[in-house]
Amino acid sequence: MPLLDTWARGGRTSAMDLMEETFPAGGGRLLWQRRRSSTWLENRIPEGVSSEVLDITQGGGELETNMDEEEADLNQKKVLLFQALSLSLTSLRGERENLAEEQRKFGALGGQMESLVQERCKPNEKEKYRMFIGDLDKIVNLLLSLCLRLARVDNALLALEREDETEDSAEERESLQQKRRQLCSQHEDARELKENLDRRERVVLDILGGYLTGTQLRDYQHYVSMKPALLIRQRQLDELIKHGEEELSRLAESLSIDESTNHRPPGALQAQPASPGPGSGSNLDPGVRGPNFDPTHTARSTTVTSL
Repeated sequence: MPLLDTWARGGRTSAMDLMEETFPAGGGRLLWQRRRSSTWLENRIPEGVSSEVLDITQGGGELETNMDEEEADLNQKKVLLFQALSLSLTSLRGERENLAEEQRKFGALGGQMESLVQERCKPNEKEKYRMFIGDLDKIVNLLLSLCLRLARVDNALLALEREDETEDSAEERESLQQKRRQLCSQHEDARELKENLDRRERVVLDILGGYLTGTQLRDYQHYVSMKPALLIRQRQLDELIKHGEEELSRLAESLSIDESTNHRPPGALQAQPASPGPGSGSNLDPGVRGPNFDPTHTARSTTVTSL
């Protein structure tokens, strides 16, 4: 069974591809996984916008014939991609707000559990409960941090494999491999802490079973299972939003450069924003200045799948 399997389920999608051994697989993907970032973007590109746009915005593409027409088509696709990414970020921020509200509700449930423990348990039993709940947050955050750092090292190593071997890259690879060995060792230690926490969870459950009603005990078990699941999802959303904003900024910069170096009349490459979904507000990210859209030009509507 993958580590944290019961934690990460919690009725929510909380998978992180580079954390498969720690988190169960699911529909969400972390944008910081460089080797999978293109998949995240392709799932959000409107129909007709090819993934080659991403390579070209990062300097990896070549235009072949009829440069003017192809450049116009490319920039139109960039605009549609910008809209799609903006809608995705709006959706993710909305989910993060909903998650914060859910965390507040579970915080209230945790307060109720704490009150019951204080009222009914013996002093040493109260201490066991308090220590278990406190360590629950610490250990899941430790595992998340280690997995995130491991993912970054793995991605850096993967990027080096795509480059020609040089003396500098060889030294960097050795440094990254050493860092990875250290992180793997720390991750194994964290796994042992988690296994110890599992044993303590069973002890606390046995203690509370002698004081709580069946309904109260089920509430406690739900609280303990959802508490780390919500932490995991919060970290996942934070990473998705952070790197989504970075991608959007790079794309906006690319569009700005293209317009400034283009000799066409102003507005030739402009497009109307796609209609936002219900309740999503503006479809453009408020923190990123996008291209100047001309409302007289109609672009195809964009469907953006949520993470």
